[in-house]
Amino acid sequence: MHAFGSKTQLAILLLVSVLALPLLTILASASTEIISLKSPGCHKCADAERTIDGIMAENKSITLVKYDYFTDDGRRVIKEYRVKSDIPSVIIGHTVIGYKSYNGDTAKLDRMIREALAN
Repeated sequence: MHAFGSKTQLAILLLVSVLALPLLTILASASTEIISLKSPGCHKCADAERTIDGIMAENKSITLVKYDYFTDDGRRVIKEYRVKSDIPSVIIGHTVIGYKSYNGDTAKLDRMIREALAN
């Protein structure tokens, strides 16, 4: 009877492992999205995007989605994430990093983005 229980437990463990594998694969390959809220011709926005590009060069699983502040999609993002009128803004998950948070210090922006990506 003890040997039967071990075989049953082994079969259940094997079944659970096989069923969980696709979920683990999906989680491992999931990409992280960075949303950039910008304005055309904005030099501060270009600086922020260069910082984002540097981070993305190190991590190929990051995708960047850009929205212009004055478009319908931009206004939707502003409302959805409750962005203050702070351009550029970088959104990662529920974290909003507005220009006033780093005042042009791109090293600080880099750190803030990396911290948001780690969470």
